[in-house]
Amino acid sequence: MKELTEEQKKYNDELLDKLKKCCEELYPHFDSVKIFATKHENNEVGTTNMNYGVGNFFASYGQIKLWIKEQTMEEDNAG
Repeated sequence: MKELTEEQKKYNDELLDKLKKCCEELYPHFDSVKIFATKHENNEVGTTNMNYGVGNFFASYGQIKLWIKEQTMEEDNAG
């Protein structure tokens, strides 16, 4: 698997800065904000993922666990 080029790394850093800005803008209105994002790279690197969060870790953790449980139940019910 190839590594990201310097140009791709720079662009991804810019995207991460945008995630951070979004979290910081939303945070005054919420106990926690966590954003997960994925992006397909146009070479053999595959998918790049990034995340950023602010606020109460335990609130984010509980919400993520609940989301995974709900998604799993939806998948189980769809089959």
